Amino acid sequence: HEALELRDNDKSKYHGKSVFKAIDNINLIIAPELLKANLEVTQQTDIDNFLLKLDGTPNKSKLGANAILG
Repeated sequence: HEALELRDNDKSKYHGKSVFKAIDNINLIIAPELLKANLEVTQQTDIDNFLLKLDGTPNKSKLGANAILG
């Protein structure tokens, strides 16, 4: 599956290419859950798997590939 980059599609902001929802996903979902998971920065494989599970979709469409991979 191709990873989905989450865009806001609000034509009034950056011609519909803004990523404010992806930023919210980082600040409100990903960061708090990562902190709770207590993973070390050296545990990259574990972090990757944690983020994939947190999103739960084959193409990273819930949180956005740009939030997960970026």
